[in-house]
Amino acid sequence: MNNIYKLILGGLLLGATSCKKELAGINKNPNATENPQPDYLLTAAEKLTSDAYWGVDNNLNSSLLFIQHWAKIQYTDPDRYIFNNSSFTSLWKALYGQSITDLNKVISIGSQQQNNNYKGVALALRSWTFQILTDAYGDIPYKQAGNIDSFLTPAYDPQRDVYLGLLSDLKTAQTLLDPSGPAIQGDPIYSGKIANWKKFVNSLRLRIALRIADQEPTLAKQVLTDIQGEGGSYFTSNADLAALVYQDSPNQNPVSLTFDTRQDYRISKTIVDRLAALNDPRLPIYAQPTDDAPHGYVGVPNGLLTGDANNLGLSRTSRPGDYFRAPTHQP
Repeated sequence: MNNIYKLILGGLLLGATSCKKELAGINKNPNATENPQPDYLLTAAEKLTSDAYWGVDNNLNSSLLFIQHWAKIQYTDPDRYIFNNSSFTSLWKALYGQSITDLNKVISIGSQQQNNNYKGVALALRSWTFQILTDAYGDIPYKQAGNIDSFLTPAYDPQRDVYLGLLSDLKTAQTLLDPSGPAIQGDPIYSGKIANWKKFVNSLRLRIALRIADQEPTLAKQVLTDIQGEGGSYFTSNADLAALVYQDSPNQNPVSLTFDTRQDYRISKTIVDRLAALNDPRLPIYAQPTDDAPHGYVGVPNGLLTGDANNLGLSRTSRPGDYFRAPTHQP
């Protein structure tokens, strides 16, 4: 009888192993590439991260309303600080679910191909991505993030640890990047110019130093000392900026894409009144004259109920300026 039980148990274990192998094969996406190319992954990560950073959740429905540069004339809840649990999830999902995953893969491929410039650029972009996340959410998964095989539910790290970890990552990226090293492709931001990426890395280190300066003044000063000691350069003019130059539809900038189908946003009365009082020449850049006569710059007060905002009229209030809504605008 014991032998019968052993045979049954052995059969069950063998069947389970066989099922597991079959399920692994069934769940494999036949359309997925076996050997992703780093240039395609890099392009996707740069575009996706820029889109998420300048998109609705992180920009139009939050930051621009908080500082009262823009206002809402329809569906005004975000302008009244009325949010729900899904209000800020798209930034989280895009950056963790795609950007960091793609950049980790570029780092891995760079190691396999012995191309430190791919590794350095991807590490720099990943650091920027984590900086966006911790600026927005505070404590975030960092050390265990992007490694789903080992950490299905990665631990949250304190924001201090994230900032200090990013400073270390950026220092590593700086040593990896070599203008005389192997070329990289798929870089719409700097077209593979490694000297520009080295400036980007140091400038991001300086930004993080400013983030921690009030709480960690000694560490912030050390960042400056390190950069000076390395003889590194950083942004000194607008020509150095890391800018993704958008194209016409369907690859236009996220603000243009939003205004293609919606008219929810107007320039805020706060900034219009302030610029007008100062006779500031930037007013025609920030705002577009009203469609209805008398044509002028009319801002919408922040925090209105939807009905009160609607009553102001789309054609009698100013949209954000053409500069921001142009498809090819580079934020």
